[in-house]
Amino acid sequence: MAPLLSVCVITYNHASFIEEAIRSVVAQQHSFTWEVIVADDASTDGTTDLVRGIAAEYPNLIRPIIQPQNLGPARNFRELLRSANGKYIAYLEGDDFWTDPLKLKKQVDFLEANPDFTVCFHDADVLYLNRKKDSHNIVADLRDEFSFNDVIEKNFSVPSCSLVFRNEPVDFASGLDLLDWVLLLLLARRGKVKRLDGVMAIYRQHSGGWTNNNATKNALELVQITKHCRGFFGPEHFESFDRILAVNLSDVCFG
Repeated sequence: MAPLLSVCVITYNHASFIEEAIRSVVAQQHSFTWEVIVADDASTDGTTDLVRGIAAEYPNLIRPIIQPQNLGPARNFRELLRSANGKYIAYLEGDDFWTDPLKLKKQVDFLEANPDFTVCFHDADVLYLNRKKDSHNIVADLRDEFSFNDVIEKNFSVPSCSLVFRNEPVDFASGLDLLDWVLLLLLARRGKVKRLDGVMAIYRQHSGGWTNNNATKNALELVQITKHCRGFFGPEHFESFDRILAVNLSDVCFG
């Protein structure tokens, strides 16, 4: 019988963080059937051995996938999703972790009771490891419900470590990189988005993370992804994507 939930963890060179991430998953309290799949993207820093070791402690729960070569985060995530058997997907990256042991129960219970919602999320604190800044919440918009148009109009993104969504086919044929914002767009196109109250996770920013790598390179990638989204989602959304492109181009030019 298929599990109700698949927890999908992607990781690459997260030796300093992956154990805390996986153990925050195992600490979840609920009564439904589930599986945990950890996809290691050919790490070179010992992450692979850590994943295998923790999986050996929970052979009936954790299924490791060790990629033979580095695929990059988007493709690694796509391959991982194809392996998930649950009715719902919970997403976690190997350098983040969950702080509320009832997180999954709250989110799965909500989706079970509300079939018109495709995805739900919550807030997370940002933990800066290499810069002396206080943690702060990520989600500034305090509304509890969002539509597809909201996600586009407000260039709205949520912490990836907060997402639980219905395991229905995502349009991989689009060729879009499944960054957090793009994934949310694809999910919101299928149904409503729910914000649950509370901070239930930690989102790390550190020197090895995507958001802390070369800022100009990241901004250029966002320009290309936004242009691709503009074409994929159609003329009725051109104006919204053009506004987002203007912001991204400004980031490239002026930092």
